[in-house]
Formats: sequence, structure tokens, C-alpha cells
Amino acid sequence: MSDLELKRDEKGRFIKGIHYSIKTELRKGETLNNFGRGRFKNGHPGYLTHPNRTSFKKGQPNINKGKKGLWYSNNGSFQKGQISPWKGKKKPEFSGQNHPNWKGGVAKLAEKIRKSLEYKQWRFNVFQRNNWICQECGKRGNYLNAHHYPKEFNQILAGNNIKTITEASRCRELWDINNGVTLCQSCHDFTKNGRIKIKICTNVLHVAES
Repeated sequence: MSDLELKRDEKGRFIKGIHYSIKTELRKGETLNNFGRGRFKNGHPGYLTHPNRTSFKKGQPNINKGKKGLWYSNNGSFQKGQISPWKGKKKPEFSGQNHPNWKGGVAKLAEKIRKSLEYKQWRFNVFQRNNWICQECGKRGNYLNAHHYPKEFNQILAGNNIKTITEASRCRELWDINNGVTLCQSCHDFTKNGRIKIKICTNVLHVAES
């Protein structure tokens, strides 16, 4: 009869108190203090005293002192908390006319035009003519926008070769209320990025004139 058969009862179950492994059978009755914890209570002898290892010594200054908030990447990749060295700075080789998308400063000129008194007066006249009603969805009030239509704002600037705010103020086509339409914020968003989807009837545009 084998040792395995001796450790089981007639139904094939292991007999309580008998261990199949010789190693565990020899350790039977030992406590953790005698077997495990007592072996490592003094740590790993020679771990920090090895000649190739270092440890903090008493009186040695902390190498991280005065570096609170700074973060250095180990692999050169951008990670959370890292401050970009270009934050708040411009790259001269990609600024202004050196940028591949440079269009002659149209964005700054358009911003100046929209802040001018002529533009604010033209916008008010368009709102007043349309009775402050969106000509696409029919909503009244809310957040309204005066949109250049059917000829776009940028098309007028390019067609008249407008380069300065003075030239813009003298352009009659830019301030013609017949080339403007009142739209709410939602309908005006459809005119951006080349997604022109508005369908406006001419009789609605000239309600105030009829």
C-alpha cells in the first residue's frame, strides 16, 4: 500500500492531521514566531551594508530640498503635471507670416471690424429690420447674430481688397443691411466651417420693407 493510500480513508478523503508533504509534516506544530517571523525580525543582514549600495546618512542634505512643485521626466515624454517650456511663449519660426496658415492678418482685422461702431450699428439695423426674429427657425430674442448673407463677410473683405479698418469703414457693401440676416445662435452655428445650411426666403428678408 502506498503512502498516498495511507493518508486517505476508505472513501478517498484525506485524513485530518496527516500531511502528504514531508516538509509540512516536519513543520507540524511550529508557530509563526518560531518558523517565519523570527527568521526576518532583524531584516536582511548585509542589505544596506553592501559596498555597492548607498543609504541616507545622518547630516546629509536632502537632494529634493527646494524643488517642491518641480517635476522631471525620466524618459523625455510629456506627462501630467509637467510644465511645458513653451508655456506663455511664441515660437518665432511659426509666428505671424512664418506660419503656414498665415492669411495676411485677416483674423485680427476681422476682430477690429466687429468691434467698430459701424459694425455695431449695422448689426442693430439688421436686428431691427427682422424684428429680432431668427429668419431660419422663427425664434424671437434669445442670443442673436447678424450674419452677412448671401455674400459672406470674408468674401466682401477679399473682393474689396480691404486691409485696414479705415478701408472697411468706407466700404458700402460691408454695411448694406440687404446683405445681412438675423440668426439665433444655433442656426448661426450651421454657417460656420463651410457648413452653410440656411434656406431663407427673400420675402422674409424684406418684411420690413414691404
